[in-house]
Amino acid sequence: MTSGSSYKLIEAVRELGRVAATLRDSLEGLFLREQIVEIVEELYDIGSLKEVYEIYGGYVNRNFGLVVQKSGKTENYFLRKYKKGIDEDEIGKVRR
Repeated sequence: MTSGSSYKLIEAVRELGRVAATLRDSLEGLFLREQIVEIVEELYDIGSLKEVYEIYGGYVNRNFGLVVQKSGKTENYFLRKYKKGIDEDEIGKVRR
């Protein structure tokens, strides 16, 4: 193998890495949206989910705004997805 062909392989692998990262991000977004829809529609009686959007600013957990409609009335809700490993008794505690 020549250095030129090795370089071409390295570039191909780099491109595959970029494509894989883009695919991962897209799938993660789709998974989160589907998970939120399932939770809201199966566990809560707050209406039909019309919109889900991520609220950026946190650095540990993920936050979302929800727009739902029930009986012709639109309401906004806040939803937080805690990072894996957060115990229920830790929610709401202030860390110092």
